[in-house]
Amino acid sequence: MSLKLPLNHKLDSSGLEETPEDSTIRKNTEGGYTATRPRHTRRPRMTFKLKLTNISQAEKAQFESFWMQVKGSVEFELTHPVTKQVKHVRFEGPPRFVYSGIGSSHRWDVVDILVREV
Repeated sequence: MSLKLPLNHKLDSSGLEETPEDSTIRKNTEGGYTATRPRHTRRPRMTFKLKLTNISQAEKAQFESFWMQVKGSVEFELTHPVTKQVKHVRFEGPPRFVYSGIGSSHRWDVVDILVREV
């Protein structure tokens, strides 16, 4: 059974960033030259920066619980917010929870959700 990112359907695509992995090995020589070679022949993995905006206290708790369950060690499925392709990813670090509510409206943004393809 594969785990899926909760609230995937609520990802804010305006905060999407994609960064391809640089798999080049570089070695500087004493003569001022740089020797390079590919680390491997596989397709470079992508790192995705995602965000959730305007979620409820209950949705925040659901996402936080998922993070505590998988942290950076367990693979899960992410549906890309633009292409809708399913990617297998892991967290690269903890997300940041930012309170955005006013008065009795308890709303949250989850920013800096950083995941990397496996």
